[in-house]
Amino acid sequence: MTQGSLCQPMRPSAPLGDKMPGLGPTTDVVYEWWNEKLLLDKHLSLHIEMLKAEREVEIQRLQGLPPWDGRRKLTTAEKTVQKKRERMTRIELLCGTFERDALYADKVRLARDGKPDENGPHRFHFKGRMRRVRVEYARMGRFDIGRRYPKNVPSITRTGDELAGEDHRKLGVTAQGMPKDIRAFCFPYLRDIDMVACHPAILASKAREFGIAVPGLDDYVKHTESRREEVMSKHNVPKDLAKVLFTLLLYGGSYAHRVEEWKKKYGHQRRIDSTPIPRVVRLEKELVTLRDAVMARDEFQDRVPGIMAHEATKISKFTGKPKNEKECKCSTWSQITQDWEDQALGCVQRALEGAGLVVHALLFDGCQVYHDPNVDMEAAMAAASARIKEELGMDLQLTEKELYDAKRMAKMV
Repeated sequence: MTQGSLCQPMRPSAPLGDKMPGLGPTTDVVYEWWNEKLLLDKHLSLHIEMLKAEREVEIQRLQGLPPWDGRRKLTTAEKTVQKKRERMTRIELLCGTFERDALYADKVRLARDGKPDENGPHRFHFKGRMRRVRVEYARMGRFDIGRRYPKNVPSITRTGDELAGEDHRKLGVTAQGMPKDIRAFCFPYLRDIDMVACHPAILASKAREFGIAVPGLDDYVKHTESRREEVMSKHNVPKDLAKVLFTLLLYGGSYAHRVEEWKKKYGHQRRIDSTPIPRVVRLEKELVTLRDAVMARDEFQDRVPGIMAHEATKISKFTGKPKNEKECKCSTWSQITQDWEDQALGCVQRALEGAGLVVHALLFDGCQVYHDPNVDMEAAMAAASARIKEELGMDLQLTEKELYDAKRMAKMV
């Protein structure tokens, strides 16, 4: 495939991935618009980086590195080849979903969902040749709760991070499933709206609603960064690992087990102090108490037993045997909290649309919208927070993450 033909009506060089399995009826339709030149440039840069890594692997082979057979660890160069090839495949699959005609951003009018409409009330505030894909969102069909995923586009498996407690999982080749580096390069014309400390804040709000005291969780919500820094300093780990620790604790993960995993993986590189931090130990116990108390409430008995029974039919990634009760509880709790997250995202979506913004993509704990200089983003985010409080009783604040780049957007032609 040549670079010049990548965004033309085409078949990707990689085989089409399967669509996300198990999704229910369509809940939302959104049109994603991608700038053709930026997408081409990103694909080209990934291709060049992959070729450089492939040459390094070839040199390593000449120096005696055996072909990878699954029994040895991949070298850094081999991992880079895999990573870049996977990203290229995502872009190629995305291009295979584009509607056939390209439109210029300054010539098109939009309906509220981003669909081209000559009488639409919205327009873009940048230039460039754009391609679009119609994205249908849906929840998992068995219980119709939780997050919304693209259902009508190909998906490929993203390798999970075992240390982060991440499973391998399928992600659609839309903005929702794209790696951060592709989003950062391709979307200078988008505003990335995020719910701050989303899951901790939701659980703290629900605890207050149900009359369950969670002083440790309240403390973490108020002092998120300083509590992560405390873990970083005490255990000598980077910020990403400290952040993952608290995420895992929210769903029943073990503090002691996580520290032991850090020692196994990084102990030869750095000194990992395994002495527990008392406040984190208390938070771990507090979160388990909260989970069990909420799942035992009468209003959750229409879903908890069914989800628990379904999870019991799955195989544990830790033991290779059917999940035990603790694992089933963790998975069930995760689905319940993700449903609360999606309810909050629905409020954000409606509030931003009400402010005159067009949504580009739903991202679980936030969303992307097209830049519009006529909309006060701070006021729109405040209105979204107020709507969450009014409709759901949750105290959630919104912030804008780094993505929009006025200088790069102005150069788009």
